[in-house]
Amino acid sequence: MKKLFTLPLLLLLLWGCNEEESVIVQQGSVQFSILEKIASNTGGRSVNGRTTSETPAKIIVSITSSTGASIIDRGEFDVFSFGNAFLVEPILLETGDYRVSEFLVLDENADVILATPIEGSVLASLVDSPLSTAFSITPDMVTELSLEVISTTSVDPEDLGYVSINFNVIPTLDILVSVFAVNPQGTAFEFVASDLLVIADGDSLFTQSLGDSINVVKLRSDFDEVTLVAATRVGNSEPITLSSDTLQTFVDVPLDIIIPRNSVSRGLFALVDDQIVELNTETGEATEALPIINFPANASHSALTFDPINRNFYLLQNPSSLPVLVKIDALGRYEEIGNITLGGVPMRLAEALAFDGQAGVLYMAASLNGTPGDNDDFWSESLLTLDPSTAEATLVTEIITNARTQPESDTDDLAISNGVLYFIDNAPPSANFTSIYSLPIDQIVQGGETSPALLQTRSHLVGARIAVTGDQLYLTSERKLLGLDLGSPTGFNFVGITHGGSEFNGAPILGVTFVE
Repeated sequence: MKKLFTLPLLLLLLWGCNEEESVIVQQGSVQFSILEKIASNTGGRSVNGRTTSETPAKIIVSITSSTGASIIDRGEFDVFSFGNAFLVEPILLETGDYRVSEFLVLDENADVILATPIEGSVLASLVDSPLSTAFSITPDMVTELSLEVISTTSVDPEDLGYVSINFNVIPTLDILVSVFAVNPQGTAFEFVASDLLVIADGDSLFTQSLGDSINVVKLRSDFDEVTLVAATRVGNSEPITLSSDTLQTFVDVPLDIIIPRNSVSRGLFALVDDQIVELNTETGEATEALPIINFPANASHSALTFDPINRNFYLLQNPSSLPVLVKIDALGRYEEIGNITLGGVPMRLAEALAFDGQAGVLYMAASLNGTPGDNDDFWSESLLTLDPSTAEATLVTEIITNARTQPESDTDDLAISNGVLYFIDNAPPSANFTSIYSLPIDQIVQGGETSPALLQTRSHLVGARIAVTGDQLYLTSERKLLGLDLGSPTGFNFVGITHGGSEFNGAPILGVTFVE
């Protein structure tokens, strides 16, 4: 093969049937070079912290056009040593836009020693820019690309896709991880399957499913610190932060992660600031339970409910302006499901969520005829169900109460326990009342008309949110926790202040739910 190290302007005249017409096709080239060459006493190179005699000899590369047409299918090109770098012979291409879809580095035995992962593969998170990678060819110019590669030791190269020019080897390390939880009898710890979330520099890198045994986890070792969180069906672990030096400890000895018995497994939980907190039902005190990852700072939030089947929290983003359904999983990851729609049309005002764990149904209270500022409709009179995977709503009924001091019945928050739907109608200060109602779930289809209020006060409770377990209803108002005995609902009793003005940025409670 002719070696090309200069790029002249190449003109190719393509003649058609009419020899008087010609088309000038211009070319450029793309060049791949390996810049990381670390000399050693053995003449080898450093790969992932160990010296090896493996030396790049060839590359295998696949290139497609911007429309996906194959231009080079696993073409083989020689690699040459040049000073402290490895250079690949330039590859001539017509001017235009391309993508590199595969990039493999071979040694003299034609074994793959380095590769860049393809987007979506298991190892894609180990590099900043997985394949495919776009580039352009311009006339009479050499286009240079830069791509990180990882060692393919113990990795099947057929599962990786590749491209680029600058080979900055990403150091990785295989560590052993085991996750334990207390057995149902509470007498001993046992292996438990889990999802392991890996975080570095404040960003979620990837999640790996772990079996109920000792597992091998491949991590980048060039971060100063890596944080690991394990989530199971019974709760999640405390975040474990390890330095790059500490990671070496677990190459041969497993890192044992213990799931605390009380880790978001049962209790009263609330949304405050960017946290899921647990509320002490004896004192009201809030303690951090689940920091929320990637919580948006510029959005408003309200309502909170828990899905005991899939172990997810749900809440509302921007409830009074095209509300969005949000899921918080057991690892604390914030995910927007999408704008809440009814018949494909985005809704404009939603106030409350409640998950029926017995039936596996997510309910929502919302207004179907406007928002504050639009005909001054502040009232969420309609009860709907929500598809948790699409945020599409289905109307169930309009709730009718015996309160006639306002144009419509209003549902400010919902809670469901033992087949009974509870809701609070918290009138604005001018009306000065707060009412608690109940409605058996099996009666909803009969029209949604409630019995007289379980309790009605003559005061307005700011930002009231409710949660129910058994015969006990809990209500939060700003930073206060109140209780109501449903067996004898004569009045609220004050439980305590949830947090001080310097805790959780002094933010009010935005939602409350009971986790069974």
